[in-house]
Amino acid sequence: MTKPFLLFVDDEAHVLSSLRRMLFDMAREWDMGFAPGGQEALDMMAERAPDILITDALMPGMDGATLLEKTLERFPNTIRIVLSGQARQDVVFRLARLAHQYLQKPVEGQRLKALFRRLIELRNLPMGGAEGGNLSGIVNLPVLPEIYQELQASMASPNASLREVGAIIGRDLAMTAGLLKLVNSSFFGLPQRVVSPETAAVLLGQNVLKSLVLHHYMFIGFETNRFKTFRLKMLMDHCLNSALQAKELATLEGLDRNETDRAFVAAILHDVGKLILAARFPDRFEAVLAEAHRANVIFHEAEKNLGPGTHCEVGAYLLGLWGFEDEIIEAVLHHHEPGKCPGANRLLPFVHAANCLEREIVVLNPDYSRQEMDEAYIKGVGYGNRMDEWRVKAREALGREVEA
Repeated sequence: MTKPFLLFVDDEAHVLSSLRRMLFDMAREWDMGFAPGGQEALDMMAERAPDILITDALMPGMDGATLLEKTLERFPNTIRIVLSGQARQDVVFRLARLAHQYLQKPVEGQRLKALFRRLIELRNLPMGGAEGGNLSGIVNLPVLPEIYQELQASMASPNASLREVGAIIGRDLAMTAGLLKLVNSSFFGLPQRVVSPETAAVLLGQNVLKSLVLHHYMFIGFETNRFKTFRLKMLMDHCLNSALQAKELATLEGLDRNETDRAFVAAILHDVGKLILAARFPDRFEAVLAEAHRANVIFHEAEKNLGPGTHCEVGAYLLGLWGFEDEIIEAVLHHHEPGKCPGANRLLPFVHAANCLEREIVVLNPDYSRQEMDEAYIKGVGYGNRMDEWRVKAREALGREVEA
């Protein structure tokens, strides 16, 4: 079996030497290359495309952003990591769009090893017709046009607060994912992870947010009429409803504010894999829709009928590339089959329940098959006697959203 190939690029020889020493004991697991500049790196890639590229940002000749652009164009299956010192904000925006993760020097060897192992592990997930390499080429996700227009209007208003702007972003799964990816990058040096779009907006500030909105950093359009039985707004509504419900249920069970915010984020992102498939792999998506209709099964079961892999793996893979924390990734990966989660996950019960309860409450078509709650799992994690109250709270969460 071929070992993964990691390519490190930095114009400072002592940095490359330090990386060699730091990762020397990993030579039995990985092949590693070291290049003193962008052109040298491209020459090495022409011989063997790397699984992971790790590059400095500010280098003479070809800078890191240009190298990332050329890598994305020629080798879209390569995972792209920036390992750099301080950089200007405009440079960071360019890098953040092209790189899956941005790490700031110096970084501990154990952190690098854990990161690379995690990324290599993610590449082994079945992708449901969307090979991991193709997913590595994604730099942004489609947003709901009406929410984007509302965001633009809010940003133009002198009376809108940053928290209000963050709340608008928090209603769209693509913008939520992009914003949290950026704010949690090492460039901002925050002492702890940010899990709330409102908090992220406040921390980034007005100027940064305006740059993101005006330059479409996180956003692309979507061909709304591509599918006969699918609309982007239906997916976004389901994800937002699920997020509101998951946060309500987590609050009911006594989780603190940070945990309830994380439940919200995990739930709004739980179907990000569907968004990716619809936008980037429409033929596969259309085939799954047809199979779901033919067999009268839910989308997830139709995916398994066609095999291999599902939107759950696709979403988990991209969030893993973007540096989201493991508990959120696992909640996305296992939201249909929570019993398969290998360890304890505080968010998963609420994400799974919200996904099921939203479909139970919001019935788009009574003839459609619906996800059933895994009652054995819910009982096993200690919430078996809570379902009646959860159903009440789930309805209240949606009722408040409807009335707002």
